[in-house]
Amino acid sequence: MRNLLREALYWKWRLNGRVGPTLPARGTERLTVLVPAYHAKRSRNIAPLVHASLQCGFVDRVVISNHNPATSLAALVPTRDPRVALIEQGVRRGCGHIWNVISELPGEFFLVIDDDQLLYPAQIAALFDALVSAPSSPHGLCGGRTGGVYLERCEAEVEVLFNVYAVTRAHVARFHALSQQLVATGEVRPEEIEHRCDDLVISQSGSTPARIHDAGFILRCRTGGMEGVAIFKEPGFDQVRERVTRALGPNREL
Repeated sequence: MRNLLREALYWKWRLNGRVGPTLPARGTERLTVLVPAYHAKRSRNIAPLVHASLQCGFVDRVVISNHNPATSLAALVPTRDPRVALIEQGVRRGCGHIWNVISELPGEFFLVIDDDQLLYPAQIAALFDALVSAPSSPHGLCGGRTGGVYLERCEAEVEVLFNVYAVTRAHVARFHALSQQLVATGEVRPEEIEHRCDDLVISQSGSTPARIHDAGFILRCRTGGMEGVAIFKEPGFDQVRERVTRALGPNREL
């Protein structure tokens, strides 16, 4: 029954991307949405995420970065829309590679949506409004605090954002600077940031703490915690993150 309900909610979300109303732009600022794709089991989410993003009048670009060369997305993505770009990486990349992709793009405001987070246009709009209103902080929908505290569906400061990241170009530049500092210590390898810890670093990229917001129920793909798909299920994941957390700063356990 639970799986049937999840599937019904999925198809409701997918249909909304096709026939739902367009949200108008409310100012001159524009947003670039990026969707990094990792696994074939999530490929059916990509086109609906694109459609949901394009329903937002303030979105002027949607970039899908395929980090898994074993899966082709060309037939699944509406690339004939001039606002949509598909980047086939050619080699296996981690989630953190998306910050390199952003560095090559124009624009000031960016929203990264993991491929298992099924956002509605109104949720995209809420994050964009929060980012424009408070650009010193990275913003998201869920996050964590010291001691393993997980938070969502609330307004709160957090120490790490999960799954969805609304950031400015300055945050991305700070991400790269922090990454270089971590690698220079010898305690962290570049691939550990790219594949398992980029969220820890981007969450520390603001001049004020990262914030999460209550934008309603967050619909997620059933693969979100699936063995063999979800990165946090991989062996040694927690140990690497603990080490990177220590390198980021003392007395912090994310």
